[in-house]
Amino acid sequence: MNFFGSCHGDKVDKFKESKIKTQKAKYIKSPLINDATINFECELEKSLDSGGHMIFVGRILASYINRDKKVLLNTKRVGDKRVYEEF
Repeated sequence: MNFFGSCHGDKVDKFKESKIKTQKAKYIKSPLINDATINFECELEKSLDSGGHMIFVGRILASYINRDKKVLLNTKRVGDKRVYEEF
């Protein structure tokens, strides 16, 4: 997550560099991530400027779940590090 959030896709092929395996989505151009707990295919409905960042609102076209994968949730920050917990 840190790698994907810290570099721009126009300058780095994030999937190639990270070796994350993907598969073709049914409705959208973006790939699905094979090992993700959940994948959503969404269509952009609107984008909102909140001042410090953009908020994107989408309509879910399809969803997929890997039931053998746990959910990873960012629960807090300690100093400059994010803390994640599985459930």
